Amino acid sequence: MPTRGQPIAEGMYAITRKETAIGRETWQLAKMAHSGLLFTSTAEWTEAPPLRWNVKYEVTTHWISEALSVHLNTDGEERASEQHYEGTRYISTTRPAGPGEETTRILELSSRRPIEFPSPIFTAVTLVGLNLLVGQSQPVDAVRVKMPTLEPSLVKLVYTCLKEEKIEVPAGSFSAWHYVRTEIHEAGAGQETQTSDTESKPVSQETHFWADRHGIVLLEQRPDGDTVQLTRYRRMEHR
Repeated sequence: MPTRGQPIAEGMYAITRKETAIGRETWQLAKMAHSGLLFTSTAEWTEAPPLRWNVKYEVTTHWISEALSVHLNTDGEERASEQHYEGTRYISTTRPAGPGEETTRILELSSRRPIEFPSPIFTAVTLVGLNLLVGQSQPVDAVRVKMPTLEPSLVKLVYTCLKEEKIEVPAGSFSAWHYVRTEIHEAGAGQETQTSDTESKPVSQETHFWADRHGIVLLEQRPDGDTVQLTRYRRMEHR
């Protein structure tokens, strides 16, 4: 993975559960010398279970996913993963930090897909690619990196832009767009071609979030009740 380049923006998120602080994440977006873009992120959660991660997420200048590097420590267990596209093949290699077997998984896809990870910076990449107007919806097939295994799987999502409105978070007051991300759970999820299962019915799960015109998530309300808020935000270059 490349090192950091010319910074474009940076910020910090705070995660709360029932008004109790349970974690924070600092991030930066930079422009690389080869003209790609790189998000870097460091996060620490104190609950359910305690975890820390360092993430590098590389995308093209057209905001198309290229590669992901994750180092994760969850409840004292360390794991690292390098994941990238070769054409439309998604290749993931994961290993424990100590003794253990390295595992490789390859997803044969028909096109490159955005990557889903429990951080708002990944949502920003997807939003820029979609460029939704108010009232528009679009289905998204994505690669989800599961926690804490870091194993990739396929997930079906629908993004909808509900309305434009003013919101206030600890980082300041913003003109924002209110979105909802609906996750569709189906029988056979995790495979690109799914088989029918008459005993299983699709179940949807919604996440509401607000983002600025650059796609940066300002506020996120998760289905499990956790709330993510932007507490610090600085832009060094407007995009």
